[in-house]
Amino acid sequence: MSYHLPRILPRADFMADGACSPPHSPFVLEVARAAGFASVLDMFFISPGQAAEPAKLVCADCPVRIECLEYALTDPSLHGIWAGLGQRERMAERRRRRTADGRPQSRPRPINHGTPGGYIAHRRRGEEPCDDCRRARKLKQVEQRQAKREAARRREVG
Repeated sequence: MSYHLPRILPRADFMADGACSPPHSPFVLEVARAAGFASVLDMFFISPGQAAEPAKLVCADCPVRIECLEYALTDPSLHGIWAGLGQRERMAERRRRRTADGRPQSRPRPINHGTPGGYIAHRRRGEEPCDDCRRARKLKQVEQRQAKREAARRREVG
């Protein structure tokens, strides 16, 4: 079902000072009335089976839509239309933003250079390890070989 909504104000007028369309804005009120909602809140917090398109139309040109979406994605318990997305759409967006191992995407951790773990971190990122990390890895390998030889000698003696 498509909605033909009247534009009683130019877009710039109802987006006052970079804020989201205020609920008392004539445009938002007109959208809610044209869609048959009793109030603006009813338009954004719909009941199952009600159309979400009017709220999504209001959100489509909102200047703070990105900030609203980021806020809505941080709290899975929110219901209603946020940044033009319903609850299921926000869940899909959260899944899309997750990495292959199921954890949220984050900035890469800093590499602890000069350690065997630093060598592994370089390799996981697909980078060539730095000299300090290579030396630390070689030293660990030498220590592991020596420990293995010592354990074998103890078994032979014991």
